[in-house]
Amino acid sequence: MNGESGEIVAVDKEEKKISVEFEGGVLASYTASSISDIVHSYALTIHKSQGSEYEVVIAPVLISHYRMLTRQIFYTGITRARTLFIGIGQQQALDLAIRTDKPAQHYTQLTQYLIDPELPEIQISESSNSTEKLTSVQVRLRELGLTASKGQMTKIGSLALQMFELTYFTRPCKKPERSGGMQFSTYHYPEKALALLEQAIRQVLEN
Repeated sequence: MNGESGEIVAVDKEEKKISVEFEGGVLASYTASSISDIVHSYALTIHKSQGSEYEVVIAPVLISHYRMLTRQIFYTGITRARTLFIGIGQQQALDLAIRTDKPAQHYTQLTQYLIDPELPEIQISESSNSTEKLTSVQVRLRELGLTASKGQMTKIGSLALQMFELTYFTRPCKKPERSGGMQFSTYHYPEKALALLEQAIRQVLEN
């Protein structure tokens, strides 16, 4: 759900059922009536493929994606390939990716704390409290008395995630959730982000 990828690990021809192992070891079964809930994964983003390896990687290298053309992302894409990497695109885009050095910035204040032990303690915000109520797309739809198709759920999840990242510069936490007899790991949003989640729901359902 919402971008999870997995691998078909078993096919039961008699019961007309397949078993799919998703990331994190979650095993889900699909019958003829629910097989339409999954689609072939013809492509993955480099971000999504981090931590994985493939025998052959084919990646577009296009100037139209100039915001993503950095040395770090390009290196990550190349190193996903065990034996062969193929880049298809423009020389200009390749040159830009090689020239653009944008290492990730982590603002942890760790250096200051190691150098100056007299710094005041970090105050843990309310949003990081483990007892804070977290809400998923599925739960919020139910609370609002709304229904959505699988396709709409995916669009809502993608839009809500994008809005959350642009607002808070991080991602919400993932927690296991059951749907239709299957368990998935889905994004759960804190109370401060409910307005964003509801905006994403309205935008998808009204269009």
